[in-house]
This record gives sequence, structure tokens and C-alpha cells, in this order.
Amino acid sequence: MGFVMGFHTGTMKESSFQPLEEYMREKYVFSLLRRIPFFGQYLCQKAYDVWKKYVGQRKFNRVRSSLSKKFFFAKPQFIGALMKVYAYICELRELPLVHVSQNHLHQLDEFCHLQVELQKHKAIADVDAIAEKCQFVLAKICEEAKRQAQIYRVKKFHFSPLNYHEKSF
Repeated sequence: MGFVMGFHTGTMKESSFQPLEEYMREKYVFSLLRRIPFFGQYLCQKAYDVWKKYVGQRKFNRVRSSLSKKFFFAKPQFIGALMKVYAYICELRELPLVHVSQNHLHQLDEFCHLQVELQKHKAIADVDAIAEKCQFVLAKICEEAKRQAQIYRVKKFHFSPLNYHEKSF
């Protein structure tokens, strides 16, 4: 009966001993497992998956950065106004458009009449007020966008190499 001995150099662990039959059995089972495609290709597949994820993440970051440079909502000049519009939308969501009384059971006609009265006197006025606020803010955003476009056109015209070459003649 033989033994297989494992040495651990450079560490304070003890050496391990394993009977030869047990070692041969484990080696045989290991080789059988390696013949199964999943286990045989695991390391290569794992490395490929990590690489693919890394490349995908780099591509995603590149596209995101490109879009953020061009995307209207990502421009710092418009963030304040867009946050106001979002606040108005949240305010609109909070409006009570339908009133339901917890302690009273309404007939259908009575319920419809109450809802129409609520919408006529309260809800429509509130919705119109919020819509006017949003329109005012959006008008300011349009003015700012026009101003930014004019600045861009002026910069493009003054710093164009073609224009500079034409002026030198």
C-alpha cells in the first residue's frame, strides 16, 4: 500500500498524507469530470464571460458618455427648469380628482354629481394653474435652447478653419 504525500512549503501547515488507492480514485473521478463538456470548458468559458462583460461595460460607458454630451436633458443649463416641471408633475399627481367619502354610501347619480362639481370648481382650476406653470417653465427652456444654439453657431462660425482661411486672402 502506497502513500501520496503533499508538502506545503513556506507555510506553517502540516504535510498531508493520502493513501494511493484514494488518490487514484480521486484522479480517475477528476478525469471523468473533465470529460463532461461543462467542466472541461469551465475555465475558458469563465474567462470569456468575464472578458465579454468587461467589453460590454466599456461599450455601454462610451455610448452613455456620448449620449450625455448630446442629450438635451443632460445639459446642466436645463436641469433646474426640468426639476421644476417634475415638481409640478408630482403636484399634479397629488391633486384629488375624485372624492370618496369613507362614511357615506352614495347612490350612483349622487356620486357622479359630486365628482362633476369637484372637477368644475376645484380640479380643473388646479390642473390649469399647474399647466400654466409648466408652460412658463418650458417657454424659458425654449428661450435658453435658442440662446445656446446661437452661441454654438457663433463659436462655430468664428473658429472654423475654413472661415479663417477665407479671411486671410
